[in-house]
Amino acid sequence: MEAPFNTIIPPSDLALKNGMDKHSLRSSLSVIMSTVELIEKHYLKGNTEECLNRLANIKLIVKDIVETMDVSQDSYSVFSGVTYSYVTDFELREFLEDICYTYKNYLKEDQSLHINMVPEELHLFQNEKILYAVLTNLIQNAIKYSPEGSSISINVSVEDRLKISVVDEGIGIPESEKIKIFKKYYRASNTGDYSGRGVGLYQIKKYLEFLNGCITVHDNANKGTVFSVYLDYSLRN
Repeated sequence: MEAPFNTIIPPSDLALKNGMDKHSLRSSLSVIMSTVELIEKHYLKGNTEECLNRLANIKLIVKDIVETMDVSQDSYSVFSGVTYSYVTDFELREFLEDICYTYKNYLKEDQSLHINMVPEELHLFQNEKILYAVLTNLIQNAIKYSPEGSSISINVSVEDRLKISVVDEGIGIPESEKIKIFKKYYRASNTGDYSGRGVGLYQIKKYLEFLNGCITVHDNANKGTVFSVYLDYSLRN
């Protein structure tokens, strides 16, 4: 079951989104190429099992590319400056487990990614594709800015709104810069050793505005950062 809603997107944001899509696609294709090279090496060594594992990784990356393309079509199919986006009925834990299954292949050595969810089961009526784009971007950042052996968690709770937090043990964000981190092209001063353009968090904020949601950022009690997404939601009867 799907229900549409409309929202206006400025041309400058459309251009930015197109650039982000190209960047994301190039990154994914780079990972595929690296994986193919590893398959060639393992094939020459006669390691069939490892070849099959790497091929499975490629399938997951291709699935991720398709999801990204679906998000672009869903949220940026522009006709006279109007986008049409759709909400669907889905089970949240299954949705999050699919994301974790895909992104475990992107984890650094001994990193972990897990879900803490209360309640255990939650059926939502929400825009699944845009939520996928928001959460995968946050998880990619958590992986990139966290060291080997660190833990990344997705915490879910329900009060007046649905709250989904991505918690990492990474480099953190300087306190004075938290208010700026969602601005277009802004990058925190401690991210110089990492690649990036400073558009991902800005785009997440825009996505959530389309869904009448919001995002906050604060320090993890131990080390790292907590990004919390807040959304209105409808439960399935």
